Formats: sequence, C-alpha cells, structure tokens
Amino acid sequence: MHIREIFRYVRLAQAIQQSEVANAVGITHVALSRFEAGKSSLSIETLVKIAPLLNINPDFITGENINPFKSKKLIKLYGAGLMGKLYEPLNLLIEYNEKLDFVSLVPHFSGLKKLLSQTGTRILAPIYSGNASAALSLFVYAVAVRDSDDNYFLIRSQDDNGYLLWEGADKDVAHLAASMAQMLGLSERRSFTFKRVEINKPLYEKVKEWKGIRKEDMQSFFAEDNLILSEEERDLTNAIVRALRAGRISLNDLKKLLRRAPTSNKSF
Repeated sequence: MHIREIFRYVRLAQAIQQSEVANAVGITHVALSRFEAGKSSLSIETLVKIAPLLNINPDFITGENINPFKSKKLIKLYGAGLMGKLYEPLNLLIEYNEKLDFVSLVPHFSGLKKLLSQTGTRILAPIYSGNASAALSLFVYAVAVRDSDDNYFLIRSQDDNGYLLWEGADKDVAHLAASMAQMLGLSERRSFTFKRVEINKPLYEKVKEWKGIRKEDMQSFFAEDNLILSEEERDLTNAIVRALRAGRISLNDLKKLLRRAPTSNKSF
C-alpha cells in the first residue's frame, strides 16, 4: 500500500478531518487533499509532522521501521461499514505485521428482545431454525488487536448500533485474517492468535461511546496468563478497576473489596 493511501485510510478510519490535519502542520487543506489523491507530493518533513496526529509511526515514513503504526494510546479505527466489514483494517494490519493477536468482543445479552432491537432481521433465520442459543453469541460488536510492536487497536463500526461481524454467516475473524493473508501472499510469514471475550454492559457502553475507551480497557484481554473468568468474577473485577481508577478506593482497600459479594449482573 502506498504511503499516501495509508495516510488517507488511517485518517478516514479515525474520523479525522483533512482541515484538522492541515491546520496542525501548517499546510493548506488543498495540499493535503492533492497528496491523498496522488496528484502531488508532500515533503518527508511534512509527513513526519503529520504522522503522530494519525498514530502513524514517523520511522515508517523515513524507512527506519516497517510498521506504519506507533502510539502509546489505543488506536481506534472504524471498520468500512456494517456486518463483515473488517477487510480494510485487517488488510492494513496484516500486510505490515508478522504477528497479530485478535480478541472478538461479544456483548452479553440477557434478553432476546434487546438483541433483536439492535441487530434486526439477520438474526431471525438461525432463531427460526431452532438455534436461538447459538445465535445469541454470534454477534461481534468490536475487535481488539495487538500488533508486533505492542500497539493496541480497537475496530468498531462507525454506526454505534451496528455490528462488525455476524460469525457463522460471514465466517469469523480467524477466517477473515487467514483469507486476507493468503490473498496478500503472506500466509506462511504471519502468526495470528484469536480469542472471543464476552463483555458486560459497562464495557459495551464504553466501546459504544468510543471517545472514553482507553488502551487500559483492552490490555487485560491480551495478558499471557489471562484467566477465563465467570460472569460474576468479571463483574467484580470491573467494579474493582473502576473504583481504583476513580479514586474511590486505595490499594489497601482492595483486599476488603475482594471479600464482598460480586456485583449483581443487570440486564442489558
């Protein structure tokens, strides 16, 4: 992928306006537009200035690093559309990373009515075929990714009520990643891991709100010794983390909090 294409895609995937970038680095909106369209060029110095605004690695611009991304924060990318539209983010990540870890984030729903209201008629077929229990776990709301350089990404549909993937009908993240690597001719040089995590309401709402979601919210999903927790254990863990971050408790209070009853699981 050409550098100008990477700049354009990454900017659009993060919903950053051309004018915002141009103003920040002291060039005109027209100059940036022409660069992205392939009608003119920008100096290496200008591209290096733009790069951090888009979470792009300046060393990639100068040829010192093969990974286009670099950020200490969570890199949030919108998918290309609704269900099954992970292709563009996956394409870019797979092309430039030998190792990627994927975590599919699946909201926990306690009722079919809520699920139907958010997903529409696409779920009706598996339900009417008698496979309602399986259908409840097929919908991937977002996908978290960790790359070779320990950058963390979160990919979500730009429609905050939409889903990235309906696993089963549109395959799954593993299938899409393998297909993309094969299409790029990189299958033998890529190493992927995959995990599915059921997320509770607070985290679902945070991902949906988008602006408030942080790298720390995703990192625990990628811990090498990450345990498979029950729903009650996840709720208790989330309650502790939220209390610590909000300053409502200290580390000395942690032991007392862990002895309390798990947070009640409320319906979506």
